Amino acid sequence: MNALLYEGRDLVQVYGGRTALNLPRLEVTKGETLALTGPNGCGKSTLLRLLAFL
Repeated sequence: MNALLYEGRDLVQVYGGRTALNLPRLEVTKGETLALTGPNGCGKSTLLRLLAFL
């Protein structure tokens, strides 16, 4: 079993009254390869910033 790198529950980020990210659950394990895709403004960069603790 791979080690858990990130675990998140109920991740929400709001900018100026607009919800930029609403993620009920996220688990990323060591060695796992992920891709973030989606339209502009769906929260990809916001999620990466949260994962980098910025």
